[in-house]
Amino acid sequence: MSTTKPSTNKPSTDLSVREVLRNRNVGLLFGAKFASTTAAMVLFSAMSVHVFDITSRKRDLGFLGLVEFIPALVLVFAAGTVVDRFDRRRVAAIGLGLEVLVVVILLAIDFTNVRTAAPFLLLTFLLGCSRAFVGPSLQSVVPAAAPDGQLARVVALGSATWQFAIILGPLIGTFAYKAAPKLAYAIAGFLIAVAIIMILALPERIGQAHLSTLDQTADEAEKSTFKDAFKGLAVVRRQPILLGAITLDLFAVLFGGAIALLPAVAKEVLGGGASDVGVLRAAGGIG
Repeated sequence: MSTTKPSTNKPSTDLSVREVLRNRNVGLLFGAKFASTTAAMVLFSAMSVHVFDITSRKRDLGFLGLVEFIPALVLVFAAGTVVDRFDRRRVAAIGLGLEVLVVVILLAIDFTNVRTAAPFLLLTFLLGCSRAFVGPSLQSVVPAAAPDGQLARVVALGSATWQFAIILGPLIGTFAYKAAPKLAYAIAGFLIAVAIIMILALPERIGQAHLSTLDQTADEAEKSTFKDAFKGLAVVRRQPILLGAITLDLFAVLFGGAIALLPAVAKEVLGGGASDVGVLRAAGGIG
């Protein structure tokens, strides 16, 4: 009499957190998100300290926070349209390529001993433009990368990954800056390179998963691009919960811009230095 051995394969809904993280696509995606977010925080933190060390003017820190925020506001509609119509892996990789250029220029600035805030304002603006596309690109591939039945868990783990990055990034950036500004910028460049490699290692189907849902000719897609960019506004307006959540987040970002002044607070109020800026900036994420 033959007996059938029970299957040892777990249903996808029964996967443990460790098994989800060991999934190749999830691991690559989380690695890319963690590396790119940490690198961005390293750059923003180190640049703010660098600018205040050069000029000692609080208004320059305020302008730095402003130019960091403007691209997210201006490009919000364009970024969504681009992410929906092109391979998301390549969109993210191109955005991160712009960040590599920012790092190279920052290293050159440090070697030439520039004494004005203007180049940092321009580079912060470029960094903000990059993040306006990189963030939505990586976030939108999560459903395609998640194992069957594990989307909610992957989203939660992704949030935890982002939270860890915004805590670790300022600490790395400012402690490295204290040793040498070049070191902080080099670490950011290395993390960005790692993120690009991981993103491009994702299967092509994940980056193009959205394209199979677009049943349009090229001409129809081109004509509807501008209109599609604003469709989200109509959806948000019809959903009070979404409208409330997004409005709350908007004001949180606006008022949260006060963290741009942390180098002045650390130096003039607390009598500290670069490393104290990192601790202060990481405190929000820890809290």
